[in-house]
Amino acid sequence: MPTSSKVKNLNLLNPLGFEFVLARSPNLVWFIQGVNVPGVSLGDSSQSYSTGKASIPGDDLEYNELSLTFLVDESLNSWREMYNWMRGIAPTQIGDDNQYDTLKKSDFGVVSDATLIIHTNASNPNIKFEFKDVYPLSLSDIDLSVVGSEVEPIQSTISFRYTRYDILTVNDQEESAVEGNVL
Repeated sequence: MPTSSKVKNLNLLNPLGFEFVLARSPNLVWFIQGVNVPGVSLGDSSQSYSTGKASIPGDDLEYNELSLTFLVDESLNSWREMYNWMRGIAPTQIGDDNQYDTLKKSDFGVVSDATLIIHTNASNPNIKFEFKDVYPLSLSDIDLSVVGSEVEPIQSTISFRYTRYDILTVNDQEESAVEGNVL
């Protein structure tokens, strides 16, 4: 096994240790069951030479969607927060044209920042993903059924788009950029 003096932590990531903060949605964040850390891809381009073509790195990062799975409370408050946000962005019927302007002038605005905090195995905040200009993209169905012998809680999924995310390390309540991260 290779050794390196730069490897300081061999603990594996704890999939249960996270919290998600989205100030505009207090009901949603209380019921979150799962969240993904979105992947990112860097496109490429081809450069023509006299002997052929070669791939070169592109200059655009493409971020995958941020998705949350959450429990739906019996008053649908967690689900309706997302629905109302989406409805405010896109008028759903004649006469709703002013909803976007109302949302834009509200305390929360049209987009929101969000933070995913990943904890260590000792339940201490460790890494922060700060998402910029988040907005909802899709909200899943609520499926109700009388079939089955067990009552399972209803879950829903919300997908978001955003402009970018930054990765920060939390050190003794101080934040520092992760080495190699371009901010």
